[in-house]
Amino acid sequence: MPEIKEAIREGRLQADGDILTEAGSVRVTKAALEPVWYMPGIAECFGVGESDLRRNLFEQSGGMFPELITRRDFKVFMPPIGGITVYCFGNMAALTTPVGKLACRVHDECNGSDVFGSDICTCRPYLAHGVEVCIQTAQEGGAGLIIYNRKEGRALGEVTKFLVYNARKRQEGGDRAETYFERTECVAGVQDLRFQELMPDVLHWLGITEIDHFVSMSDQKHDAISRQGIKIFERVSIPDHLVPLDAHVEIEAKKAAGYYNHDGPSNEEELAAGAGDAWRYVESETGETFTRSEGLAVASVDLFASGLLSGDPDAPFRVDATALAALTEHDLAETFQVTADNPLIGMAGRMNLLHGLADVVHARTDLFGSKDGTRARVGNLLDSLVTKADDGSICASDILQTILDGLGALWPGHVVLGGINLGDTWRHPAVQTDDPSTGLVPFHKLSQWLTYSLAEPLEACGITVTNLDGLTGLAEYRNGGLFVDLGVLRPKHGLVTTEPHAVDSEIVVEWRALTVALLDRIANPLRQELGVDSEAFPLAKVLEGGTWQAGRRIAAERRTGGGPPIRVLSEGTVF
Repeated sequence: MPEIKEAIREGRLQADGDILTEAGSVRVTKAALEPVWYMPGIAECFGVGESDLRRNLFEQSGGMFPELITRRDFKVFMPPIGGITVYCFGNMAALTTPVGKLACRVHDECNGSDVFGSDICTCRPYLAHGVEVCIQTAQEGGAGLIIYNRKEGRALGEVTKFLVYNARKRQEGGDRAETYFERTECVAGVQDLRFQELMPDVLHWLGITEIDHFVSMSDQKHDAISRQGIKIFERVSIPDHLVPLDAHVEIEAKKAAGYYNHDGPSNEEELAAGAGDAWRYVESETGETFTRSEGLAVASVDLFASGLLSGDPDAPFRVDATALAALTEHDLAETFQVTADNPLIGMAGRMNLLHGLADVVHARTDLFGSKDGTRARVGNLLDSLVTKADDGSICASDILQTILDGLGALWPGHVVLGGINLGDTWRHPAVQTDDPSTGLVPFHKLSQWLTYSLAEPLEACGITVTNLDGLTGLAEYRNGGLFVDLGVLRPKHGLVTTEPHAVDSEIVVEWRALTVALLDRIANPLRQELGVDSEAFPLAKVLEGGTWQAGRRIAAERRTGGGPPIRVLSEGTVF
């Protein structure tokens, strides 16, 4: 590959005469694989009946799967889909044993770029970067792995892909980040036809349980691998200097859509509501300086008071869908006093969340609309809850159910079950049930936080909120950090506290689950010590005035910046 020769010339790679020669040749072990499906196992994997799976493959595939697939006496089936090529660099023992690190790039075919060098997308540059990372890792005593899947054009095919390219480049205004995915959907009816759930099979076949460097921006690939128990310790995005000029539209579109990129919060940054260590907010009225969660809270109140969140100049103190959709990153930066010297992490993510809220409020008029037909606004959610309090009271779990129903589409979908985005729900192999919930661990931290927050204004309206203890504790790192820092939870090995972990890793899911359980365990001894019952001292008070505050104080004493004892690669909606 010419890119490898260029990397040698620029000093990014060093020829060693073994893995990499001066001429740019690379020594690899290559395997060509064809997928074979064991139909009962596939059905079990997806939690569906084998007959339903076979029938739907035949009926819904447009003739790609022959009628032969419906015969249950044939247990093994060779599907008419593309094969896989595997390229292994360096010490193959590092694939399955901890003798060295493993780098991996799972690459989906793109002939236009991979073969013919089109620079409208980043496929070939990303593949070349993956090869480069694999070579470097192999030269350090580990192994590199390129998995090349035949899924041309997002599995839509060559013809569809070039029709999309034509629409992007030849239609006026077509090649813009905000319309990038729409162009594919207009041509093909869908944005992406790739199905990644079976993709990790090749990793299992190779015996891989951990990947140190995963070279990909794709959450679909990352999540499919993680869900099957393979741990990913670091994600590697393509460096800016390797992105072709014509492909910047694609990269910006992917960033805006929430794809992983190296410009997001690093694992070293404080994730208290995503504020970061460096940001400060000065309240104009008092001159007082606030940081972290408190700073975000004060700045948010000032944003509300500014009228920017209302589309009605005659009613500035409201939040409606129209104004949320029109809000810009410049508006947010100006209000939150963000400058080069006062950076606030995750600005793009915040804007995506606010614009997503606009979409939800606009779509769910049953919850956010008003009786008089005026524009949909966030505050109407309170009115919706009031109507459910027929006898002057409402159960906390009913508030939570309303929030999960109304705002569920807002949170990133890490687990989708039956077409429903389950939000802050994760997988752990220790959870075993006899229904589709097997392996699932729900937390709903932000949704429960909102439920707790709504209790006070509802009480102010004369409505009694019952069964607050029916909610769980909040599975976030202040509460969880308390138990780790005080030795209640003790990591089994050093990597738990020395290496960063993906938010969907077993370590983080287990830590959060234990936090929820232990918050219940700590509540009763506290009540006994204070001489109060659960009605006077519900779990909400245990959290607000106890574990969260204590967790922050202990973290500040033990670590510069007060970060968590277990570092988490989070997108900000979890921690």
